[in-house]
Amino acid sequence: MRDTGFVGKLLKFIIVSVSALVTGSIGLTGLFSDLGPNETMAGRVAIVAIVYLFGCGIIGALLLQKWYLSVIAAWGPILLSIFMLVNMGTAADIKFFVLFWLSALIGFPLFTLVCGYVGAWLCRKLQGHHKTQKNIQEM
Repeated sequence: MRDTGFVGKLLKFIIVSVSALVTGSIGLTGLFSDLGPNETMAGRVAIVAIVYLFGCGIIGALLLQKWYLSVIAAWGPILLSIFMLVNMGTAADIKFFVLFWLSALIGFPLFTLVCGYVGAWLCRKLQGHHKTQKNIQEM
């Protein structure tokens, strides 16, 4: 994506910021809130994964050379995991509790990095395909 000066950079900043804010908020609520009626954990995980795939993919596609900045979208689950690990108190099953929150603390940033890389990779592939089509038409 080419920058068109200040306005292009500002627009890119706004889109990346909103994407990170919305994606992180959905990750936070998906990790923190209880399951609704007739909602399964598999369904919740699938929805959060799809949201992160699109949100971090957008960040990776807009920031091609800095796709790793898609990790900023993991702000919600990271903050919640740190809070829960610090304030464990006396959980009934402490081993499960620690394992769950540590896996969330490590898993969400890794997943955001993968999604950001996929977004950047797809954008590069589409740009390359567009350039190839343009060269074919010029012949």
